[in-house]
Amino acid sequence: MRFLAIVTLAIVTWGCFSSSPSQGDPVGRAASPESNRSTEGSGGGNDRSSELLSLNAELSAQPAVDPFDRATERALEAWQIAQSARSPEDWDRAAVAWIQAVSLMQSVPPGDAKRAFAQKKVVEYLRNAAYAISQASSANLGFSYPTFNSPLLDEKWVLYLSYLEAIGTPDVLIVGSSRAAQGVDPKELQYALASQGYGGLRIFNFGIHGATAQVVNWQLQELLKGKPLPRLILWVDGSRAFNSGRVDRTFEAIVTSPGHRRLGASTLQPTKAIDPETTVERQLATLDGIPIPLSVSAIDANGFIPVADRFDPDTYYQQYPYVSGEYDGDYQNFDLGGIQAQAMESLVSFARSRQIPVVFVNLPLTADYLDPVRQSYEGEFRRYMQQIAPTAGFLWRDLTGRGLDRNEYFADPSHLNAAGAAAVARQLANDSAIPWPRPTQ
Repeated sequence: MRFLAIVTLAIVTWGCFSSSPSQGDPVGRAASPESNRSTEGSGGGNDRSSELLSLNAELSAQPAVDPFDRATERALEAWQIAQSARSPEDWDRAAVAWIQAVSLMQSVPPGDAKRAFAQKKVVEYLRNAAYAISQASSANLGFSYPTFNSPLLDEKWVLYLSYLEAIGTPDVLIVGSSRAAQGVDPKELQYALASQGYGGLRIFNFGIHGATAQVVNWQLQELLKGKPLPRLILWVDGSRAFNSGRVDRTFEAIVTSPGHRRLGASTLQPTKAIDPETTVERQLATLDGIPIPLSVSAIDANGFIPVADRFDPDTYYQQYPYVSGEYDGDYQNFDLGGIQAQAMESLVSFARSRQIPVVFVNLPLTADYLDPVRQSYEGEFRRYMQQIAPTAGFLWRDLTGRGLDRNEYFADPSHLNAAGAAAVARQLANDSAIPWPRPTQ
């Protein structure tokens, strides 16, 4: 009892977890043997849903006592569970207990003298809950699948399969490079479309770093083979995805990966050999001095990567070197024909055979990024796409020159931030030319 009293005091004053618990000690301190109760960490094989319902029922059955005391008790239970957690189920239980502690501590009324202290504990408990959730997620993603040599693609593939099971086939699938991954907010698009009479649409963002026309074609024809397909493909990107003059490292890494081999025999082959141990993210850690966010932990349930950073040239170039278009590898040997054009033609033909409209959205860029060299290449790309769209069979939508090129909408010179992604979503929702699918009953 003395030990529990000490731990309870620690729960009240310390909040259990440090902001960055060590790998060997999830609570950030050495665990006392007395706290490692075998029943807490065994998992027991019990149904997870039953355990969560039991915790909620127990919480509801508590007598009317001080919510501060109840919150402290629940936080102590969460800490004890975390001490011996070994499985995703254990971490789930810890996360639920922390969240219940948050709920109880938040219910300390504003007039209570403990309110100010309780609010600080709410923040600490939320941090602890987030840690437990991250442990549950990293412990088991739901199934084992070999890597595609791209951590972001690996994560999104697992998430997409889970999305299919939980929500169903997306009505709209967003594809493209990192510019798409953080450039269109699916939830914001859903909300905006609902106001236009398209309520209930399911939208998923499958954008990945470095995706070219070849990669997008591979995603739809190889990765999703045998899976239900969306009713509209929203391809969001720019000229860099169509330059056949540069080496397509992303595609080459993917088609030499163990994950690709698991998919079975494929007609798609790399244009040259590449070290299969080299991942796309290692090659694309920066894009001509522009940092690419590589953390997959920020991905939301709809595949979107919200980035809060705001591009400010005055401070940005104090951290990252300025690279002019003349030395930008993405425009190297600029060629809108070749393998990328062939991949686009294959993708559009595939979609047309299945009566799936393809809409290509050309994203805006900052004025700071568009120096004369890049401006010339981008102009060539726009003219090319406008010319071939009617005969190729896709809809071309150009968002340049529509007020979306403001620095406040960008995380860096060429990648949108969360505010920009929301603004893009709203503009797309208001575009009557896009054949948005009608919600299914």
